Amino acid sequence: PIQKILSKRIDRRTSAFLILLAIFLILLIGATIILNTVLSQGESYLTEDNFNKITILAENIASRFNSSEKILQYTPSLVEKLSTILSLLLSYLPTMGSTFLLTFFISYFMLSDWEKLSRITQELLPFKNKKTIISNLSKTANNIVYGLLLIVIIEFIVGLIGFRLAKIDFYAFWAFLSAICSFIPLIGPGIIWIPLVISQILQANYYAAIIIAITGIIISVLIDGLLKLFIIGEKTKIHPAINFIGVIGGINIFGFFGFIIGPLILNFLLDFLKAGMSIKD
Repeated sequence: PIQKILSKRIDRRTSAFLILLAIFLILLIGATIILNTVLSQGESYLTEDNFNKITILAENIASRFNSSEKILQYTPSLVEKLSTILSLLLSYLPTMGSTFLLTFFISYFMLSDWEKLSRITQELLPFKNKKTIISNLSKTANNIVYGLLLIVIIEFIVGLIGFRLAKIDFYAFWAFLSAICSFIPLIGPGIIWIPLVISQILQANYYAAIIIAITGIIISVLIDGLLKLFIIGEKTKIHPAINFIGVIGGINIFGFFGFIIGPLILNFLLDFLKAGMSIKD
């Protein structure tokens, strides 16, 4: 919609570039704010009192072992597992970066040459009702995107209420980040609320930790897990189980953005099959 408005006043390629530049700046500013917040929060937690609490917690865990030999026995395996996880994360960064750049590259041409691409697609389709199929595909894409945006809004409201009840600082900011992180496949909002729970436990603020944990479980399991499938399935008129298959397959094939591309392609395929069956009939 923004591209349609801007392209009436300036060149389509220029407007597409400006839109993607704005999105990039928003992501960059958001990432900067998150990093600064995490560093400042971490610095505020590195007090002598909290350090003593962490030391006591570590000593309690160590005391559960019968001897120091067992601690030394489990230490290498723990270090090995941590190094494996770290290496996997580092190896995923180039793939994530290239996927991110590819998405922006494709998005630029999708915005600037949408009418041309739509016309070429219609010419390639071996069906009589080409315009109807293209219209249905466009509606499906819009429904998936708008369904995801609806989920983000719901998660933000739930997070806002829960984090406010927990009486934590910057509760609106953390609720916003939790909602935005729902776009991250497999990890989701947990990347925000789980560290918040841990930080509250370290501060012995158990009330806040419990409230945040309950809010996080509602967001991650009930909303981001179940409700997302049902809302997108209702909007696209596709069974939630099929959408779930699309999400899993999309992530395995396309990586970071597969949770959108997978269901989209699967729904497109079903529309093509329906069109082919109508021709056969």
